[in-house]
Amino acid sequence: MEMSRSDKQCFSLVPDREAEIHGQAEVASWMQQDAALMEMSRFGFSSSSEEDSSDPDVSLVARRREEDGCGRCQRDKCLPEATVPEIIWDEGGKKAYRVSLPGAGSFRCAETDLCFDVKAAVTLSYEYGSWQQHLRGGDAKRWTFVGPLFNIRAEPAGAVGAVYLPHFVCLRGQGDTSKMRIGHFVDGKLVLETPARVKPFHAVLENASFSFLGVLWRKIASILHFPIHSLVLIYHATRKEPVTLHLYLIPDDRSIKQAIEETEKKSMSYRVDKPPLTKRVNCGRSYVVSGSAPIAIQPKILDFHLRGADKQQIFSEIYLSVMVEEVKLSLKDEERDKCMWHAVLRRGDIAPSGAGADAPRASCRPPRSRRSQPGWADRGQIPGASATTTEKHFLDLHRVELINRVVEVKGVLDLLLGDVLDFEQYQRILAEKTSHSRMRELFKLMPSWTPWCKDRIYEALKEKHPHLVEDLEK
Repeated sequence: MEMSRSDKQCFSLVPDREAEIHGQAEVASWMQQDAALMEMSRFGFSSSSEEDSSDPDVSLVARRREEDGCGRCQRDKCLPEATVPEIIWDEGGKKAYRVSLPGAGSFRCAETDLCFDVKAAVTLSYEYGSWQQHLRGGDAKRWTFVGPLFNIRAEPAGAVGAVYLPHFVCLRGQGDTSKMRIGHFVDGKLVLETPARVKPFHAVLENASFSFLGVLWRKIASILHFPIHSLVLIYHATRKEPVTLHLYLIPDDRSIKQAIEETEKKSMSYRVDKPPLTKRVNCGRSYVVSGSAPIAIQPKILDFHLRGADKQQIFSEIYLSVMVEEVKLSLKDEERDKCMWHAVLRRGDIAPSGAGADAPRASCRPPRSRRSQPGWADRGQIPGASATTTEKHFLDLHRVELINRVVEVKGVLDLLLGDVLDFEQYQRILAEKTSHSRMRELFKLMPSWTPWCKDRIYEALKEKHPHLVEDLEK
């Protein structure tokens, strides 16, 4: 039985900061503004998009859209405020989440949007799973995923009253949710569960037994008219010159978004900070990518089909030979010629270093005073570090040991501040509660490190942990 909002004790470590809009009049006003913006998009771009505008009323619309996806499916106000869980990394670099709740109440994960109603003290552990590995054969022909797959564990299992599994189906006008099921994989076999309730962004399963769980939708002939909430993500490929962008159209699925970010960061690509939410799109339709400046787009048409987080997501590559003051990008439904998304990309959004929304801002270059010192060009020849270009660096060889055995992390970070880390990165790493999690957060920046950066970190470790470094070098 679902607990009412007044009966719930909400475990809230980090509350949402997005504004709430109450009352039917305000919601109607917001929808009218959104409709007006849709009408303007039919005739091209306005001088500034709704998300880029400094007008406070339009900014409020943008924040509401950020919260509510397509702008028409309203968030459930009974959900608890989002809480940041503990993040756990295994030796293979796979991310998992854990939270311990002291008693009866509700919990919503800020990382995954997974929610729980609990009846007693419980420890919850969960991670993303692979649809490709679990939804196979005849099951894959009859059902399609419409949300992330989770591997969930609860100790004790009976303490969980209900789990709210995220989905990206746009239910506006979809009064019939009979095609939705919750897929529960038991010993490798699919067991279909009927959700107790279907909410705009969650399917609720009560008194669940846990393993792999995710929301499914029955495939039918009308799958082409299947409306979903979606995102547009833009990444700047910094290794390609002068300016090359990757534009993705994906369902509003955090597991897919996370997989794209990890893939792009491995290639030193960084996200360009533009509003990602689109109008609701349809599976099986084609969407045209276009822009206002002389640019090359390949492919210009994205055929939208669902691909799990463990599959390569399609994207359009956008090439700009010259970065002009602003470039207007749009995504249109090819069949209906309707604008589904648009944004203005300005010169300042693409820094020469390739720094985007998620880019490390430290230059990883030594201060000018050090570069001018005699013998600086010989850096990188630190014994045990990067002695030759063919050998692996000390940090690459001993990453796992350093994460597990470095205890005094703050002192190391203090030595790196200004050279390897900027203040934002420094604060973000220190915000982690344990030495293990701090070192993992530090090593997440490794793809952006130059050999000089690695040598500088080696020196800092050797200064603060000489015995550990000596032991690892034996």
